[in-house]
Amino acid sequence: MKHIYMLFAVLAISSTALAQLPSGSIAPDFTATDINGTEWNLYDLLDEGNTVILDFSATWCGPCWNYALGGTLEDMYSTFGPEGTGDLYVFYLESDDSTTDADLNGTGPATTGDWVSITNFPIIDNASNIFDSYSNTYYPTIYTVCPDGTENATTGEMEYSLVESGQTTFEGHVAAAFQNCANSITGAAPVMTYNGETSSCGGGEWMASTLVSNLGSENITAMTFSVSLNGVAQSDVTWAGVLSNGGNETIDLGSYNEEGTFDYSLITVNGAAWNADDATTIVGSVESSTIIQVRITTDNWPEETGWTIESASGMYIDGIATGDLAGQNDTPLTWDVALDLNECYIFKMTDSYGDGLNASQWGDYADGSFSIVYMIGENEADTIISYDGAIDGEFAELVIGIETIDFVFSGCTDSSACNYLNYATEDDGSCVFPEQWYNCDGECITDVDNDGICDQLEILGCTDYEAFNYNPDATDSDNTLCIYFVQDCNSFGDPGWLETESGTYPEQSSGIFGEMYNEDIALHLSTTIVEPESGVNYAIQSFDFTSMSGLPEGITSTMSGGQMNPNSQVCVNISGIPIETGLFDILLTGEAFISVFGNSINIGMISFTHTLEIGDNPNPISGCTYPGSDNYLLYAMIDDGTCIISGCTDPEASNFHAFVNLEDGSCLYVEDISDCIEDINQDGTIGTPDLLQLLGSYGQTCE
Repeated sequence: MKHIYMLFAVLAISSTALAQLPSGSIAPDFTATDINGTEWNLYDLLDEGNTVILDFSATWCGPCWNYALGGTLEDMYSTFGPEGTGDLYVFYLESDDSTTDADLNGTGPATTGDWVSITNFPIIDNASNIFDSYSNTYYPTIYTVCPDGTENATTGEMEYSLVESGQTTFEGHVAAAFQNCANSITGAAPVMTYNGETSSCGGGEWMASTLVSNLGSENITAMTFSVSLNGVAQSDVTWAGVLSNGGNETIDLGSYNEEGTFDYSLITVNGAAWNADDATTIVGSVESSTIIQVRITTDNWPEETGWTIESASGMYIDGIATGDLAGQNDTPLTWDVALDLNECYIFKMTDSYGDGLNASQWGDYADGSFSIVYMIGENEADTIISYDGAIDGEFAELVIGIETIDFVFSGCTDSSACNYLNYATEDDGSCVFPEQWYNCDGECITDVDNDGICDQLEILGCTDYEAFNYNPDATDSDNTLCIYFVQDCNSFGDPGWLETESGTYPEQSSGIFGEMYNEDIALHLSTTIVEPESGVNYAIQSFDFTSMSGLPEGITSTMSGGQMNPNSQVCVNISGIPIETGLFDILLTGEAFISVFGNSINIGMISFTHTLEIGDNPNPISGCTYPGSDNYLLYAMIDDGTCIISGCTDPEASNFHAFVNLEDGSCLYVEDISDCIEDINQDGTIGTPDLLQLLGSYGQTCE
């Protein structure tokens, strides 16, 4: 029993009592007054030949409430009580004196419901003293006391024995009350059991009926039933015939279309007033295929769980009896059930304790769940009913109608679609396809580097923010492709110039005496410039680049002059073979204009400096060192004998010189000699070549 705390509470109350009275014990007599003010004495009722059923309960007791809702004791009282055959009494003894009248009426804090409204027999409140006298230890405790008493040899008083009949069925209580007692049923004793349809299958008509059994000694020849549906009275139903002892008769209570609560009462038997009530719930139906799956995940008390599927006529189709799942705690279970097409069925899920699969309310236990789904082939098509013990709470019984139909399923019939429905019988245009390169889960079909970007969509590029060619759209980084901003003639137009001050780039360079030098210098003009005299920084309007100066000997420049605007660049090439060493400030000069309050002002000539350092050559330079030679090399350090001196090489010529090694066709003969003796080379002009020729002959011996 789950309500362990209830047992502990009762044990605490009755800790000094003896063990609970076993069956066959003498029932202690008592006198008590019910909530309507009627006084009752147990032995007086027994002395009169009545069987007495004692239901010891408490308003907060869940199992007590669930058993009471079943109506078994109410049916016993209706059939055999004072308004029935007059052979039996039933008493509800509320045995926890801490509860209140509000609890009894369903409004207090310690109650499971309105006990007064569901109980048709006398209720005795504050009966803990009687509970203790019977040495009871738990709720509910139900005794049947028979009127077959024996006289006490010592006192001479009658004593009556009890049997613990418990929460048995109507038939079990009938057996305890009459078959094993010195008591018999007087007159006619009809007992009703609803055996009609309990589902409005597909919203259609359903038939109501009840099975009446006669447990009495007299025949039943006439009965009248009052009927209501959802509280609305329907036409009374009358029956006439002969129903003898032990006989059964199905009474047609009419046909209906509405779902809801169907109540019926037996109000006359053989012309005499009678008071017996019964009710059932008519449920609608949910459409299903002919294959369903019953799925149950048990809680900590699987032995309390059971289910059945019956046809609309009550024929058993499949199920699991309460108790069959014992030992399968917290276990997922599945049953496949085949049903016939175009039929209606009733599914009932039961919990014998009445708390459903809501195990967590009793401690650290997992809640259970169940569902019914219908299948198309091996595919789950839809859910018929779903229950979660953690959310949906307690139940003793859940009922749902199922109507099997031949489904026409609309859906996507394209097997390449993400929402392909393999049991769809007609395409409804709902197909959804994956994007190119992706599967239906939105994942790349191929993604070698597992970065979530499909290989076909990868963009290879430089991802270094500092690089000249940084690509914000690149998804696959390859920084070997990066090009970084360098302030030179190759990066004109790069955004990096926007953050660069005006000047020459590079600011300095170097060369070696006598070796080829070549350098491209970028002249950059930013948005501001410092006015030389004031030192104030102004917004520059333009710069007219006009000249370069300070180049070392041997170096020349090539420049594209002209007007420069803010954030612009020009490239200047300086190249040649330097023939002097030292540190040279090369000035790139132009006329600058600034903007002051929108006015253009000429601030004069401004120069930007590039520093060129020409160093000594560590290696000797070979060449012709003779200044008068045709190929004289000014910066040669070692004469390599390659000098070329052009002139007359004919010894017969008057202008022959022995040091000339390249005939140039200039030879002169006597008749061609000039009258001017100083014109040594006889070219008609006295000049440097004559002097050089004279000097070259100096010291020679004349023959």
